[in-house]
Amino acid sequence: MTPEGHIFAAFITFSADDDDTDGKTSAQIQALVRANDPLYELTFRLGGGRVEDMFWMNTLRNLAAHFGASATPPARQRA
Repeated sequence: MTPEGHIFAAFITFSADDDDTDGKTSAQIQALVRANDPLYELTFRLGGGRVEDMFWMNTLRNLAAHFGASATPPARQRA
């Protein structure tokens, strides 16, 4: 959970799964985010959401690079 007074409220979970068929491990970040007031909501809709997505995609790229799997780009799915 985000700290009190942060510009948005969020539940962000991190997980990893080992696929038995090909021996690869996948990492996942799930973020449920909302702005805490109407002004931040507007900025989030005007581009803040894309910035948030880029931040987490870069986090996954850095994680992959750390473990030597940087050839596989992260994929994004929206619920």
